[in-house]
Amino acid sequence: EELRNLLNVTEKSVLHYIEELEDLFKQYNGNILLKNEDNKRFFIKKEKDFPIYNIYLHFYKASYNYHLIDFMYKYPRSVLKDFAKEQFTSVSTVFRYAKLLIPYFRRYHITFHPFQLELNASEANIRSFFYYFYWNSTRESSDKWPFHIEQKEIEKYIVAFEGIYDITLTIFQKRVFSFWLAINIERSSFRKVRVDNEYKSVISDDPHFNLLKKWSKQINLSFNSDEL
Repeated sequence: EELRNLLNVTEKSVLHYIEELEDLFKQYNGNILLKNEDNKRFFIKKEKDFPIYNIYLHFYKASYNYHLIDFMYKYPRSVLKDFAKEQFTSVSTVFRYAKLLIPYFRRYHITFHPFQLELNASEANIRSFFYYFYWNSTRESSDKWPFHIEQKEIEKYIVAFEGIYDITLTIFQKRVFSFWLAINIERSSFRKVRVDNEYKSVISDDPHFNLLKKWSKQINLSFNSDEL
C-alpha cells in the first residue's frame, strides 16, 4: 500500500513492477535479490560489492530521454520528428519527454531547443557533456562501445600516440582517451571547436603541441590546430 501511494499507481501496477524487478535480478546470479512476503512486504538484499548503479542503468537506458540524447549525438542534423519516426510514435509524445530535458541541459550550461533538437553552448562544452553522458552510461560495462567509429580504429590511434610520446597508458587511461577521442572525431565533422586567440600563443609555445601535430599527421586525423 505504501508503494502504491508513493508511486500514485494501482496495486496491480505495483505487482507488475515487482515482477519486472524479480526477472531483472535473476541476471545477476544471486548478487541482488528481491524478497516478497505474500505481496505485502518487499525488500531488497544485495551483496556488499554489487553496484546498484547497474539497476538504475537498466531502466535509464530504456527511457525516452536516454534514447533522445543518444539520437541527438548520433544524428546531429536531425529534428524531433525524425526521432519520433525512429521510435514509431507521434511527435507530441516525444515532445512531452523532450521538454523535460530543458532543465537537465541547463545544469550543464547548455540551452536545449526540443523541436529542433538543437544544443546551444560552446562546442567544447557540448563535447564534454556527451563524454560524461556516455562514460556514465557505460562505466559498469567496459565491453560497451557507444560510438559510430570502430573501437579498433581508436585503439590504433592510441598505440600511435603512445609511440609518439614514448609512454604506456593504463587500461583506465586508454578508455578515457578512447571516449574523448571518438567524440572529438565524430563531432568535428559537424561543428568545430574554436580556441580563443589569447590561448593560441600559449598552446603553440608548448613543446608537446608539436608532438600532438606529429601524431595527428601520422594517423591522418583531419583536425585543425583549434581541434588539436
